[in-house]
Amino acid sequence: MMAHRVHRSTPNSNSVLALALVISLSFNAFLILQKYQITISIDEKQLIPTPTTKDKFGSSLKIHGYSAELNVSIDSQERGDSSTQLLAIKDPQQIASNETSNYHIVFIGDSILRYSYLEWLDTIQFSRSPKNYSPNTLINEKLSSSWHEYFINTTTHFKGNMFCDCRRSEEFDLNVEVENLYYQTDNLWATYIQLPGDNMAHGRFSPEECSLAKVSIADGPDKDTSGYTWGYMGEDSDKLISEYVSQFSRKPSAIVMNAGMWPNEGIASNLGNIFKAAKDVLGSEGKMIWRATSKRKHDLVASTSPADDAAKDWSYRLPYLTYHAFPKLEISPSEYFDDNHFGNSRIYREWNADLMQSLGTSLEARKRSHRVFIIVGAVRTLHQTEESILENMIFPICPPPDCVSHLVLHLSYADNRPSTENHDGESISADGDKRRDFFENASWAEGYLSVHRLDGYEIGSQGEQSAMDVMEKEEPEEVAKRMKIFRISDPRRYSMWFARAWAWRHVLNLHDLFDFDFFTFGRPDLLWLIPVPTLEFFKDFSEDESTVWMHDAYFSFAPDTFAFIQNFEAANKYFSLPLLVQKGGACIGGPNFDRNLTISRLKIANIVTDDDDWCSNESEGWSEHTLLRKMKKV
Repeated sequence: MMAHRVHRSTPNSNSVLALALVISLSFNAFLILQKYQITISIDEKQLIPTPTTKDKFGSSLKIHGYSAELNVSIDSQERGDSSTQLLAIKDPQQIASNETSNYHIVFIGDSILRYSYLEWLDTIQFSRSPKNYSPNTLINEKLSSSWHEYFINTTTHFKGNMFCDCRRSEEFDLNVEVENLYYQTDNLWATYIQLPGDNMAHGRFSPEECSLAKVSIADGPDKDTSGYTWGYMGEDSDKLISEYVSQFSRKPSAIVMNAGMWPNEGIASNLGNIFKAAKDVLGSEGKMIWRATSKRKHDLVASTSPADDAAKDWSYRLPYLTYHAFPKLEISPSEYFDDNHFGNSRIYREWNADLMQSLGTSLEARKRSHRVFIIVGAVRTLHQTEESILENMIFPICPPPDCVSHLVLHLSYADNRPSTENHDGESISADGDKRRDFFENASWAEGYLSVHRLDGYEIGSQGEQSAMDVMEKEEPEEVAKRMKIFRISDPRRYSMWFARAWAWRHVLNLHDLFDFDFFTFGRPDLLWLIPVPTLEFFKDFSEDESTVWMHDAYFSFAPDTFAFIQNFEAANKYFSLPLLVQKGGACIGGPNFDRNLTISRLKIANIVTDDDDWCSNESEGWSEHTLLRKMKKV
């Protein structure tokens, strides 16, 4: 079998949000992500840049203008007792993807976004087929005799559903120009607010008055000279959202934003607060979509702006944020009407495909993902870590309404800790006074968290031994023998590995039902101080879907405290106990190891071992080394 080397990926200077900060309440460790490849060979390299932090426990994360204080307060009080429940699953209601009932989509950005907005609305209102494109007059003002005529035509095109707070002189002047569009039907509202980069967004009508918005003359003796009732500079878009957008009578369900080709360093510097304001307005199920700069006429590929780069980084940390890069479309120079703007609505239609899917307005059904989170271990500190697991480990990877989280719990109220005095560790019995159902009252969108509680056993109990007997009977004789060797020679560490494999047996049954597309393992004693990266991060920085991500505290080893795994095949290998105990994986030995006692126990069990079954030194028996050898071997 070919040996595969484990590696860490090369840092990307732009991916400054790749920090995963956790504390093990057992070991008090400060951890950063690293990744391991279990099917390909590459060299070891350094991994992920870390954002600037003040210290481990009261960190100040300052990235792209957003300062988030990460002070941790641990509430050690119990939250009540309840009886154990074997299985509690809630299936989410199916949401028809082509229904836009009560939607309100808010677009904030430049003229490119305006044309994209108009094409998107036209396709929806007139139910256009894939090749039935919107009229080019909708996305090219040059086909109208004046800006005033263009505003009138694009407003009346929507047959009374569009209101336009519009005024623009033929001699371009940002102080005069205003173009805010308000589309309103019973089922769908869509608002466009013109924001030319770091310049000012402004208007003459409040959200309550938007149905009074009108097209005004900007030139000649009858020109309208009325002033604005509101205005916000681009870098203050957080206030635009919190003070203006929040006032619409129909709550926004999504905000689509870009900065385009205008100067946008100010927006970039404050983008964290802009996204935070958006989240506050959108609520728990709202979406934030950032659209990157489109391709200019004479460019080979689209270039990104400072705000685009910042938004891309934030998409690795904020699960409600989607970053849409400009797609690779075939566009001829003749399909532009100037250096920046497309004159063919086909381009906007194809560009809007991702937008249609993200907003749920596509005629194709939106697939709801199912992802599994496996928590295995003793519960001694779970009352302190439970909330952080939900908010900072599960939610970023599987946010509603596009994803259903399956939380598989294999928990023990008893425990076995390392001991320098005892080869078998220090046993801690279950404390009946602290028993309760964890995650029972989780604050989660209805139907999007399925809690699967294994009918398990206590660590060190006869129930654990019976479960081990069951698994050994399921395996071929040679594999069962290898499992027995480590069950007898290293009962404490084997108990840990076995518990994870036992939980995986349950996941295998669930996978047949839900076809999980992402797998996460974590110990219950990990306190997650900030959100883990979103799926966007794992997709962008993994060589392929076989990449397994872990924390980067041990550098040359493979830590066993948590893992992010991108496909079923890799997860099946990661949790496999037969692969762990094969030759070249686990070895007999390790910390606090009593060789004479082990030899005696193996002899009593009539088990014969080979010389290469034994560790050559203590460190070879560390669980981190064992996992590393297993991953290399498979």
